[in-house]
Amino acid sequence: MEEQFDKGALLDRNSLRSLLVRQDFPSRVRLTLHWLAFIALLIATTGYASNVFVAFPLCLALGWVWCTLFAPFHESTHGSAFSRAGANRVAAWFTSFPFLMAPSVYRTFHFEHHRHTQDPELDPELLGKPSSAQNPVTRQDWLNLVSGIAMIRAKLQLVWFFSFTPQAQWPQAIPWSTHCKNPGGMAQECRLLLGAWLVVGFFVLLGLPGSLWIVLGWWSSHVFLMLWISAEHTGLPNTGSIVARTRTVGSNRFVRWWLWNMNFHAEHHAWPGMPWHNLPAANAAIASRLEATSPNYTRFHRDAAAGDLAVK
Repeated sequence: MEEQFDKGALLDRNSLRSLLVRQDFPSRVRLTLHWLAFIALLIATTGYASNVFVAFPLCLALGWVWCTLFAPFHESTHGSAFSRAGANRVAAWFTSFPFLMAPSVYRTFHFEHHRHTQDPELDPELLGKPSSAQNPVTRQDWLNLVSGIAMIRAKLQLVWFFSFTPQAQWPQAIPWSTHCKNPGGMAQECRLLLGAWLVVGFFVLLGLPGSLWIVLGWWSSHVFLMLWISAEHTGLPNTGSIVARTRTVGSNRFVRWWLWNMNFHAEHHAWPGMPWHNLPAANAAIASRLEATSPNYTRFHRDAAAGDLAVK
């Protein structure tokens, strides 16, 4: 996505030009390490399945790494993870499978979110259900969010809908689908993804060793995911500058590493084509001009659970 949504010239032209340069090496290294950690935790969790005291923490670690595979998926669909379009497409497919969303579905959905951030009539994140799970306004909303169930249901509904619903019915049921450039390809992607997941589900039902731990890890990944992405816009206004409508979370180096710096979300929304590895530099340059910030995710969710989401 090449559009820029910073209307206030937060960065000078030369600085912005240098920060928009894409490189292959950082993403190649990060994605390799990310996948190795995911595979290692899958093996370790199933290997220690009979020892609950070892399997349970491994399962939670697996859930965390599984959740954060969304970061390279997100970057690849933006086309900013790698300098070449082909490399981004391959990376998007490799990460779409564990995330259970076809690249074209997420690309269509997410680009409309960028173009209409916080617009209650056009932002796909605010349309229909489970909007309250993504943007909690009450304590019960927050509890629904941390269950992860709403996100699981939404993803399953989307992949099933685009796999089997006639294209003529798409616009009425899911308005943002009209922006898809290749509806037939999107349907095929969903069918392929659904078929692959059905194969995995078949082996789980057969009682593959450690399969219950893997299912628990998959569920916990959605809990972590919702705790992460709900901080991006919750409680923020529907109008104003992009940095007023998007929150940056400080966090620590460990979290930033796994999130591919997506905690710097206001910076990402200002310049969606900026590579993830340049977001910290952008944050350093405009930190004093950000309008919605939180020092860490713990602080944000403490306020969310208390029903006080006015915190910036």
